[in-house]
Amino acid sequence: MQKSNQRRPPPPPKGNQFALGNYGGAPTVYTEEWLREEAQRFREWMKQPESLFLKSFAIERGYSPQRLSEFAEKSPEFAEALSFAKNWQEAKLVTLGLWGRLNSAMTKFVLLNCHSWKEEIKDQTEKTIVYHVNYGNPIEVSPKTIPAADPSSTQ
Repeated sequence: MQKSNQRRPPPPPKGNQFALGNYGGAPTVYTEEWLREEAQRFREWMKQPESLFLKSFAIERGYSPQRLSEFAEKSPEFAEALSFAKNWQEAKLVTLGLWGRLNSAMTKFVLLNCHSWKEEIKDQTEKTIVYHVNYGNPIEVSPKTIPAADPSSTQ
């Protein structure tokens, strides 16, 4: 039988009732009712004209911005409020960006990184090249697949 290097704490004194009902872990501070109320506060906060950066809500309320996604996992009402806030933010960014009231570079950055927008630049240089080989029978090849010249066909 191997001995453990870690010591076990001594058992509590007989009759100790302090641990009754404690099943471990930190106490739940954010109840379902609190999350419902916080979701409503979040919706109201988003309607204010200066409310654009979602993390500001969490900071103003006194908790870490990472809690927003944790709250959304625990509460369907908060998940709906967070989804509403993200859509509201996107609409505000586009509207204010079109009116020129926001920095265009920052607006583009947020839309690309937070709202799954994509910037597409099409290459205008891709063209089809037609080669006449074997007495005028045309074949089409793209610039990426141009065949090597056959030395015997250059005569």
